[in-house]
Amino acid sequence: MNKTMEILNIIEQVKKEYHEIDWFDGLPVKRDGGYEIKVNFDLELWRRDDKYDVRKILLICHLQNSDSSLANYIMIGELKTKSKLSDSYILLKLENLDESQEEQDYFQHNQDCFKLHFIRIAQKKDRVLNYVSSIVAFKNFGDFINEVSISEDNWDDYGYRQIFSINVWLEEFTLHSNPRSEEMIKYMNTGKEKPNIENLCTLGNRGYYEFLKKYLPYNVRKEWFERVNDLSFNLEELSRISKYYKEHSDLKGESLNLRPPKGYFNSFFYNSFLRTTTLKEIRDIFHPLTIFGKPGSTHSDDVRLKNSVDDNVSEIKYLFEDNGVSKGQITFEKDKTSYLPMNVYGIVGGNGSGKSYKIEEIIKKHIKNDNNFSQLIHFSLSPFDNVIEVDNIKLTDVHKDQEGSIIYEKVGFVSVKTPLIETVINKLELLNLEEIKNSFVEKYKNNEEKKLLDDSNKLLNNKIHEINIGDSFRWYIQSLLLDLVASEEKLELWEKALCYFSFEPWAQDIRAAFCDRTIELSDFEKISKLSSGQATILLYLTKLVFCVNQGSLVIFDEPETFMHPPMIKSFIRAVSEIVNKVGAFCLVATHSPVVIQEIPHCNVYKLDSNHNISSTIYKTYGQNLDALYKNIYGVELQNTGYNSLLIERVKDPERKNNPLLFKTDIPYLGDEAYLKYLLLKDEILEYELEEDD
Repeated sequence: MNKTMEILNIIEQVKKEYHEIDWFDGLPVKRDGGYEIKVNFDLELWRRDDKYDVRKILLICHLQNSDSSLANYIMIGELKTKSKLSDSYILLKLENLDESQEEQDYFQHNQDCFKLHFIRIAQKKDRVLNYVSSIVAFKNFGDFINEVSISEDNWDDYGYRQIFSINVWLEEFTLHSNPRSEEMIKYMNTGKEKPNIENLCTLGNRGYYEFLKKYLPYNVRKEWFERVNDLSFNLEELSRISKYYKEHSDLKGESLNLRPPKGYFNSFFYNSFLRTTTLKEIRDIFHPLTIFGKPGSTHSDDVRLKNSVDDNVSEIKYLFEDNGVSKGQITFEKDKTSYLPMNVYGIVGGNGSGKSYKIEEIIKKHIKNDNNFSQLIHFSLSPFDNVIEVDNIKLTDVHKDQEGSIIYEKVGFVSVKTPLIETVINKLELLNLEEIKNSFVEKYKNNEEKKLLDDSNKLLNNKIHEINIGDSFRWYIQSLLLDLVASEEKLELWEKALCYFSFEPWAQDIRAAFCDRTIELSDFEKISKLSSGQATILLYLTKLVFCVNQGSLVIFDEPETFMHPPMIKSFIRAVSEIVNKVGAFCLVATHSPVVIQEIPHCNVYKLDSNHNISSTIYKTYGQNLDALYKNIYGVELQNTGYNSLLIERVKDPERKNNPLLFKTDIPYLGDEAYLKYLLLKDEILEYELEEDD
């Protein structure tokens, strides 16, 4: 990679990492005895913006000018006071800039109400990011608290209202809290008059922890987490509370005369805190974000970081062998700066080439705790899949670790062997969605022709065999969506994924039905009307959004088997959007060049007839399908179909006195077949002329 590309990659990384701060790209720099930088923006709007209070970051700029050495710098403008801003634009004059400063990795310059920080881009990316972090981060706990605004959210999590909205600048985050009260808000702001309540604790979401990781140094972050007893930070507390409420209800739960959505007891912890996350995600994904910057945090006292989460690991490799002979490798590269789907990888090859075997090897290594990923989610609709066996353990639908957390899940026919109709009805009862619940009861209990439920709304054992896959998938989707709407972060990603299916009216109807976070009977009925193919696509995307995180490897086994080409292209785009957003990886095993056409060639691996796997050297992303067919299948393609028919005609001993094809056959030949026909015809003619000589 040349220096210009390195600089651009670093700039894009800074933009992506610190997207909360306004970025001005390519500001002009003039030099006439000194430097002059002009920044245009609406000062009146910015004066009113609480985001820019005293000593807050105003802007980050990449300065571009071929005549200036400052073109190799990022400038961060730190606004010390807004009182002196009077014009409609800011003119920054660096009149006294020492020329010796111009090649330093970092220098600063004070002017009027600004402190200007200059960071040279042409140095290691980590150093640039460290400089940026040290400048934009809150300097102390007091500065942070002064910028935090906390308010109560009235969202209902299965009978519990435990959510605060946390606002910092213009960013808003969800924080689960026990208790959720004015008294708790006062304590969080001041550290005084701590509420006298059993198991006071809080739990955030991924966006909350990522923000605090970036803008709070470890010592400030630690002080905040200890004040609010954050369960992602304190894993001992997480373990204690999770074990206690696994066997007990809290006071509120004792008054809920309904089955809990998870486990055996209703509590704030399982009904609310864990509605959209899991203990494993908290330990493997959230916790590393809370301890970032702690000495020795790569392998802390609490947890061993997964390679997919560890900032010090740049790639994840899987090596394959057969009786001690190398069969190649797959390498997942982290933190690629690109607008292309660089988190999606493909394995391509014909039947019997070993695609399924390679996937099984990856799964087995994961089950044996290779420490690469936190979880594997395996999507497959094949009824002929082998049952993977690891150390006498048969992997069917779900496999859990010693702590009871899911580390492998297969989604497909096997995942609906226990239909979720009971779960859906129970969740509807807890959320007081009586109209929808009654419609289920009317349809599946009071209707003798479709009767599936007994008097207590439990599934009749003798009716399970009558349930089709389509209904099972629809109930699975409904169960997921009842929880997905509780996370604005995940719902937004789900909506964006469905936007890639704008040509499908059903997808847009479903998206519109749930995007307002309110669930009505008409919304559920739209899911009930989906075809089996539509339900499969929606299930895959909904499950993916709900479960995937930075520690995930997602595996799709021949997704093209149930989708037409436009659908599969949109599906790969949607999957790419999801995994890229959360930093996960996706591996697609496929026969189809239509799939490979959506994946950059640096991420495509080809299997040969000897089961060797190697990276491809030919372009795949957006490549002509005919070229992809030839590159992927090569000789195999030349020896099949119309090619083999024409070659067989040439070799046919009875052909000598007959034409290669009848004249009436010619109009039916496509371009490729016609070209092949002409070439073979010329070869025959040339051979016959040589014989005559």
